[in-house]
Amino acid sequence: MRGVMLLVLPIAVIFSTCKAVEFYSIGGIFGDGPPPNPERMIFVQSAIRNNIRSNSSAFRPFHAAARLQHTKLANNAAVLRKMCVLLAYNVSLIVGVADFDVVNMVATTSQKIQLPFITPSFALKESFPDMEFDYVVSLRPSLVQPLLDMLEYNRWKQFAYIYDGKRGMRRADTFMQIFSRYDYDVIFKHLLTEEPITETLKNMRDSGRHHIIFDLSLDASENALRKLQANDLGMVTASYHYIFMDLDIGEIDMNQFQLGGLNLTGFRLLDKDSDAYQDFILDWRSYVKNSSYIEVDTNYFHLSNPAISVDMMDVALEALDMFRLDSRGSVRKKERALSCNLGTSYAPVPNRDGPKLIEIIKKVKLQGLTGNIEFDSRGDRTNYSVQILGLRQTGLEKVGTWNGQNENRLTFDTFTEDESPADAMSGRIYTVTSILSPPFLMLKKDADQRRGIDKYEGYCVDLLEEIVKVYKSKHSIFRYKIKLVADGEYGAQMENGKWNGMIGELIYGKADIAVAPLTINVQRERMVGFTKPFMSLGVSIMIKKPQDNQPGVFTFMQPLAPEIWMSIVFACIIVSVVLFQVSRFSPKEWHPVEHPPPTPSGTGEFNLNKPGERFVTEDREETENDFGIFNSLWFTVGALMQQGCELCPRSFAGRVTGSVWWFFTLILVSSYTANLAAFLTAKRMVMPISSAADLVDQTTITYGILKSGSTETFLKTSTVPVYRHMWEFMANSEDSPFANTTEEGVERVRKSNGKFAFLLESAMNDYYSQQPPCNTVRVGNLLDSKSYGIGVNKQLVDVRELVTLAILELQEQAILTRLEKKWWTSNNESCRIPNIPDHMSKTSALNLVTLAGIFYILLGGLAVALLVAGGNLFWRSRHEIIAAKSRYIEKHKARSPENKKKLPANPEAQTKGNGSHTPV
Repeated sequence: MRGVMLLVLPIAVIFSTCKAVEFYSIGGIFGDGPPPNPERMIFVQSAIRNNIRSNSSAFRPFHAAARLQHTKLANNAAVLRKMCVLLAYNVSLIVGVADFDVVNMVATTSQKIQLPFITPSFALKESFPDMEFDYVVSLRPSLVQPLLDMLEYNRWKQFAYIYDGKRGMRRADTFMQIFSRYDYDVIFKHLLTEEPITETLKNMRDSGRHHIIFDLSLDASENALRKLQANDLGMVTASYHYIFMDLDIGEIDMNQFQLGGLNLTGFRLLDKDSDAYQDFILDWRSYVKNSSYIEVDTNYFHLSNPAISVDMMDVALEALDMFRLDSRGSVRKKERALSCNLGTSYAPVPNRDGPKLIEIIKKVKLQGLTGNIEFDSRGDRTNYSVQILGLRQTGLEKVGTWNGQNENRLTFDTFTEDESPADAMSGRIYTVTSILSPPFLMLKKDADQRRGIDKYEGYCVDLLEEIVKVYKSKHSIFRYKIKLVADGEYGAQMENGKWNGMIGELIYGKADIAVAPLTINVQRERMVGFTKPFMSLGVSIMIKKPQDNQPGVFTFMQPLAPEIWMSIVFACIIVSVVLFQVSRFSPKEWHPVEHPPPTPSGTGEFNLNKPGERFVTEDREETENDFGIFNSLWFTVGALMQQGCELCPRSFAGRVTGSVWWFFTLILVSSYTANLAAFLTAKRMVMPISSAADLVDQTTITYGILKSGSTETFLKTSTVPVYRHMWEFMANSEDSPFANTTEEGVERVRKSNGKFAFLLESAMNDYYSQQPPCNTVRVGNLLDSKSYGIGVNKQLVDVRELVTLAILELQEQAILTRLEKKWWTSNNESCRIPNIPDHMSKTSALNLVTLAGIFYILLGGLAVALLVAGGNLFWRSRHEIIAAKSRYIEKHKARSPENKKKLPANPEAQTKGNGSHTPV
């Protein structure tokens, strides 16, 4: 009952004040739903306000009679009857809501009865682009051109268009025609009332649509935002960009959603900073709050339709005032009432003022609640402006303006000459996907007691923090959160054409940035964007570290190859023979033989009483050569051992031979000494393989790679025969050569007892080789050259450029080198890796085992010398005994009586007569 009085009372007031004052009748057709009806209420209140203000000379000096009709708006017959009823009331024009199902009938009837129809329900340009409505004027601005300009500004080429309702369907049909003229790849989806939007969103995500236009009602738009924040969708990252077409999207409280770093754009018709808007919102809130018909959240209003309805009434009243002035008087009385003549054979009686009035309506220009109001010849809004809304920390805020009057229609006030793109993105929280892979990303020991990024550590965390510092130095903020990749993969294209791992999360918008040991290759670069590399590396081979070779007894002989030792022996023999021969041929090597003085017995023995005397035989001169075969060998061995001997060649040929031998031994001994020092002070390991070719050429050691990694892609697509053979071997192997994680592959190497090799990036290889138990080693050269980079969703071009600049700055400041040294240098001294490409070595002191051989040779030599000396002693003793025995027998015979008789009287004369030597 109260609602009826609310509508009847204003009408009564109108007629009570309409004495001799000019007045015009305005018809209104609205829905028959229960109060409060915003458009219906504004229709009545605007007429009352005009009548009250008409007493002022500064306002329109006429009264308006509000002729209200409500009916089922989707029923053609019902709407037609109401239009004819209003025509019978001699209304000058009709305002009201027009359902899309009855628009054609309304346009046709208005033209027949020449009665202008002003509506806030649709924009002719976007809902009926191919139809001409001469007597229909629309107050709702078209969003076709603003949307096209936004698509061009954002460089969208591939997106989805989700719509619902009759307006959305009409607008989608228009955009289908427009998009067909452009190079757009668009998926249109009509969202039915009973259809859950979650499935639609999943389909869009799986199809790679990161850009979506939502042409939904406000309630459906709010529901879509609520579904988007679901964790299982993963559609709230910065790579996603949504445009909402509802003009009331800015009235939704965005703080209720966890929208992360996504991009959200909307349109708003109302200028919240204007005084007219402030007055309107106060009146509207008061009306809704005092209404007893419904419970309304006063923080949430559908404001665009009421605001357009206010402007609709202002346009109607302004047009009537212009018509009054142009006609120099009020509307003249009709000779007979206007009529549609329904059910009769008579033609309708039209409004003769209609053609003139519709012309005046299209010429109306005023500043309304929704901005500048003008119409084109078709009756559509023109030269209007809409605000561009963007998602910020406080919600949807104005970031730009689209103005149809300007040559450059789209302008943004977020970016100024003093600001950079980073300033506009500082409010976003970027989702960083990564993978647990030491030392790049690891969980802290007390990760269970920590939250967010604080529970992680590693090279990637430090790299992100350094990027944050670079942003801060530019007076910008880079905020992020870390999420582990769901499937634990790096990213490869599967058989069904989809991508998994971190690359897949970037492609399908579950993450904005991937910071991990992510290799840059051609396949990935086609799908996502990469920054400049932050680390260079290559595919390497990891095997289990072989056991150190234990030094043998003759380790000292290893610096020279066995053939060298044999050559030295032969060289000694040959030089000795040559020296022996040239000495025999040269007369300078021969000299007289020196004999010791004879004993009294004439035996030629040394005279022990006179040891310095020498004698020469009188009967003939004997000569000898010191360089016999054994002395020559002794000379060559002495020179080889860097020792001297009493012998020295006298002939020129002998000295030449000795000189070249001395030079030979100088170089040989120096080389041996240098190599021996380096050889005996280093522990060396004999590697079973040293290259990829060695792996292919043997069957004892199997090998494998990381599943879905860049190494798999490299081997699979390589044209190098060795690498192609390796891939064929792994693809046909009975035991799977693929490791799900790097840790799994390394552990397999450690437990394989040297029978398994793992191919992985050199950075990971070097790291695990320095981790206890330190039993793995990198061998051979790199199989290829590649780099790690930060992956960024293709849509985030500005982010990729800013992060690239940050990485280049970190490289120039040597910060990346410092981070690499921090996480790759082991604290375990036994695990340190020197810069040796194909083996590991470690300097140490010599021990007894290393040089035991020379001690054995020394002991053996001493033993031989003692044996020879013993033999010499035995031989000399035996010789002396025999000689003494002979002397004793001879002496005994000389003293016998028989021999005494035979002795001469003068022994000296006897000696002189029988001796064979004379003193010299």
